[in-house]
Amino acid sequence: MIRALSFCLVIFSFSVAAESPYIIKLGSKVEWVPYHLETPHGSDGIAVRALACIMSRINQPFVIHKLPWKRAQEETKVGKLDGFFSASRNEIRDGYATLSEVFLPQERTFYTLKEKIRLPLEAYTIEYIKENVSVGARYGSNTLHSLKKENYNIGAAPQTQSQLLKMLELGRIGAVLENSLVFPDLVQKMGKSMLDFYQVPQKKKNMGVYFGHQFLTKHPDFLKKFNQNVQACSLLSYS
Repeated sequence: MIRALSFCLVIFSFSVAAESPYIIKLGSKVEWVPYHLETPHGSDGIAVRALACIMSRINQPFVIHKLPWKRAQEETKVGKLDGFFSASRNEIRDGYATLSEVFLPQERTFYTLKEKIRLPLEAYTIEYIKENVSVGARYGSNTLHSLKKENYNIGAAPQTQSQLLKMLELGRIGAVLENSLVFPDLVQKMGKSMLDFYQVPQKKKNMGVYFGHQFLTKHPDFLKKFNQNVQACSLLSYS
């Protein structure tokens, strides 16, 4: 189990005469490279930078609490945090928070060790995985929620990606569903090669920030202002 960090504070202040009299408290994953990562100077990553860009445009200071992902969501639900990111939409989260306009790319992909596949690779499809393969995803993730909702055979839901990859290596599960930007970094850290894995793209599920309903009730104009500034800082391509 991930050891809970009390929190890692990174307050972004943009001007002395900031428009907002309050500091937004957001929860994030402890580490989810390249979206969220730790540096000697605090939080960084493509998600943190994109969010900071939006907040700077509206002169909104904020602080990041680095927590186990499930806890970040629970603390938003009860009003201890004002929101959490990077997050994709699901109906459970919609019950206590509202997702901003999305601005972070995500493509979910199934990863399987090639040496474990006993049929022609072209036959190893989404449909085959759903019917025949035990799959895994991170505990508390929307990825896991979607697998349950779509009736996949879930063999494991550990707290960390490294545990997930280890279970795949040991044969406890046959495939991992993970973000296509996150998995290569994980493989490299584990001393493996992406050439060892067969990839089956599942779906795109872009991400934003979920802001809690308790926070939005207190600040009803905030989300509109936030969303109006998303596109200028978005990592998504607009055609």
